Amino acid sequence: MSATQQEIAQELVDDFSFFDDWKERYMYIIELGGRLPGLDSNDKTEANRVQGCTSNAWLVADVDTATSLITFRADSDSQIVRGLIAILLMFFSARSPAEIIDFDVTPYFHEMTLDKHLSRSRSNGLNFMIKKMKEMAVNCQNATG
Repeated sequence: MSATQQEIAQELVDDFSFFDDWKERYMYIIELGGRLPGLDSNDKTEANRVQGCTSNAWLVADVDTATSLITFRADSDSQIVRGLIAILLMFFSARSPAEIIDFDVTPYFHEMTLDKHLSRSRSNGLNFMIKKMKEMAVNCQNATG
């Protein structure tokens, strides 16, 4: 069985606590983004672009019809945004619509101090990405339910 969202969140909080300063955390976020597989160019369409992000960011949701689990794929042309996307995918990908809709990342972002160290535009972009993931989950839930 896969880890719960809370277990993943706590693991990330623990990982972030190992770093003494924000620069090290920033580099860790970039490292996480480097592991992100990215998207094919045919997925980098205007329809998949996340509105509200200063950098270009794209999000695709794949639904397993047998389980109704949603797996997200995403990419960005910014290294730090790719890292933030990687964190969101840890929380929200391969989850049921209800898990995606109900999970609040805000307290964990606070514990990781992301809320204090991201620029306003990056924070806004991150919030738009979360909103888009939750909207996709609602649409999937409505379609199956």
